[in-house]
Parts: sequence; structure tokens; C-alpha cells
Amino acid sequence: MEDNRSDAGSGNAGSGHSAGAGGPQANPHLQADEVLVDPAIEQAAIDGEFELFYLAETPKLIGFLMVRGSEAGLAADIAQETMLEAYRRWNDIEAPRAWIRRVARRRWAKLTEKRHREEPAEQVPEPSGLLSPDEADLLGQRHDIIAVLAALPDAQREVMAFSYDGYQPNEIAGLLGKPAATVRSLLRQARATLRDSKEGTG
Repeated sequence: MEDNRSDAGSGNAGSGHSAGAGGPQANPHLQADEVLVDPAIEQAAIDGEFELFYLAETPKLIGFLMVRGSEAGLAADIAQETMLEAYRRWNDIEAPRAWIRRVARRRWAKLTEKRHREEPAEQVPEPSGLLSPDEADLLGQRHDIIAVLAALPDAQREVMAFSYDGYQPNEIAGLLGKPAATVRSLLRQARATLRDSKEGTG
């Protein structure tokens, strides 16, 4: 029995090898499996993805915190800190929009443990230059709403902050760990108060 590893130059037709084919052959499937992504390219992709998220969500996060009760400058600081933490943990975060709101909410609550609500300023302060003119205008339009929300009980104001940010009652319930029925009840009460306030000033 012939050794298939014999010199290909023997010209033995029965070996099943043509001349020059006896050397080691590259396995295209193995090559494909072993292709490694350049770490620099991978990091650039991650950075690009996060940058898009940062630009889209930072103004919304600031607005969320302001509706929740934060002064604009503090909201901007908390948003920056939260986004920095999000960047560091980006690969481990499954639902980043919800994640940054949970983290920012906890940060704000920790800084205001005594539940001291700051009175809205007569003019909306500039939030550290993080907002474009259009985004600043949007927050300015919310300023009157924020003033009214300040009179709400804390639980109602909290669910309204998520509601203004586009979350549905079932989503808010999941984020806050409350029954969906409780969230819907709080939203109804808050909206009734806001409606009565609007009618009272109309």
C-alpha cells in the first residue's frame, strides 16, 4: 500500500495525486473560521454606534430628568455621567434607552434624597451646551409643564416623566417594578391634575 505522503515527483498515477499536489493544502473553511477582526476596526464600529446613540438620546435624557424634577444644569451633568458609564459597559447593555433612564433616575434620586424640589427658574437655564438650539427650544416649551408637574405627588410625576419620554404603561411598570394597573392609575390621576390646572389658568 502506497503512502500518500510519498514524493509527488514519483509520478505514480495510482496515488491519486498529480505532480506538485503533495504539499500541505490550505483549508478554505478553516481559514474562514480563523479570520480575526482587527480590534481597532471593531472598536471603531462600537464607537460609531455609541456616538449615534449619544447624539440621539442625551437631549432626551436631559429632558426626562427635568420633567422628573431636576434643574437643567444638574440634569445635563447626570446625563453626561450616565452616558460615560453606558459607554464603558456598552457591550453588556441589552436595552440602552431604558438602561440610561434607570441609571440617571437613581443618580438623581441619590442627589436629592430629601426630595427637595427646586422651583423652576423664570428662564430655562442653559444645560452646559449639550443641546442644539432646537432641542433647547423644546425644553423651553416643556418648562411650563415642568412648573405644573412640580405640584404633583412624586409617584405621579415619576410615571409622567416616562410617559412624556414615549414609554407605554406596561413598559413603565416594568422599569419601575410596579403593577401596570398602578401605573395606569397614576397616569390618570396626573393627567386629571394637569387638565384641571390648565382649565384653571385658561
